[in-house]
Amino acid sequence: MKFKKMKGIVLGIVLFTMSSLTVTAAPMVQAPFTAAQLVDQSKAALAGVSSYHVESVESIEMTYSLTPQVNFFHSITTQLTANPSCIYYQAVESTTTGGNTEAASLERYTAFEGNVMKEYTSKNNLQWTLKSRRAKQGVTGFSMQDSFTLLKSSPGLTGIPVYTDGTVYQYTLSSDDVAQIYTFDAASMLLISIHGVIPGKNDGLQNITNRLDYVITYNMYDAFGVPAEIAGAAIPVS
Repeated sequence: MKFKKMKGIVLGIVLFTMSSLTVTAAPMVQAPFTAAQLVDQSKAALAGVSSYHVESVESIEMTYSLTPQVNFFHSITTQLTANPSCIYYQAVESTTTGGNTEAASLERYTAFEGNVMKEYTSKNNLQWTLKSRRAKQGVTGFSMQDSFTLLKSSPGLTGIPVYTDGTVYQYTLSSDDVAQIYTFDAASMLLISIHGVIPGKNDGLQNITNRLDYVITYNMYDAFGVPAEIAGAAIPVS
């Protein structure tokens, strides 16, 4: 099964904290800048980032009360971990139709070793392979600002308001039937989550449920690299 190019933004695992205590959140008020200005500030804040990690999940489930044999579920989860010397990407895709499941996976480490860029790849948990190529002259690492692609400036962000409760900043980007809520840490100005609000459908005969989320953490993966057992076992390919 080939990995599908997904429409829009694929997004990570939302964490909910369960507590017996009642916590009253501060009210959200409009911030004194637009989404475009917030994105520019957040992109600038990436200059102080030494590493980051992104977890994402996208899923759709369709169930039919009269014809359960055609029930359908599709999900893809990804992880991306990056520092200046190594970027790791993992994607796991699963599709279930009528009780039959197909699955596919991809893992890839792209690492700088001196002026050589090495790419270690494994598909469907099979043998790791290695491709090596000389990096561009003078390039010996990844830029955290350039490799972080979740923030994109666009003219459409200029008129979008930002809201804050003092702890986070948020704005909502809407297109078609999907609303994407971008949340930033107010102290660091860094993007920490994107949540997709996708209308479902339940008319008694058909039930459709969607999920779309990202969670991002920073500066905890500076020592991350290619595991020695993978580097030692990978087969060189051209």
